[in-house]
Amino acid sequence: MTSSSATAGQCGVSKGWLLAGLVALSYFFTSLVIVLNALGNATGLVWLPSFPAGYYRFSRWLYWPFQAYFTLLEPLRANPQVSYMTYALIGYAPFLIGSAAVIVGAMSTRYRSPPPEQRC
Repeated sequence: MTSSSATAGQCGVSKGWLLAGLVALSYFFTSLVIVLNALGNATGLVWLPSFPAGYYRFSRWLYWPFQAYFTLLEPLRANPQVSYMTYALIGYAPFLIGSAAVIVGAMSTRYRSPPPEQRC
């Protein structure tokens, strides 16, 4: 008798990779929205000019552990010679790249061939 969560862990993505993938998706999409809007501001075409209040609350909560990182970027943001697009790319590119790497890692564990004794 096995539970469905134990079966999913043996035949699919482990719970740790699943959780990491879901968190990475959150970082990926919120960073992507910021970068795309910054690119839109530079070209004059903002694809989504306003968001629901819940998005801002979630985004603030999501990036809260990285306050020190964004504090280090404050001089860049305050510099009038640096555009917001440049700031957004420098500030959020690590989140885009890192979360994409975690997502790829989580997906690759799903498609990696398990040992014969653990196959479904």
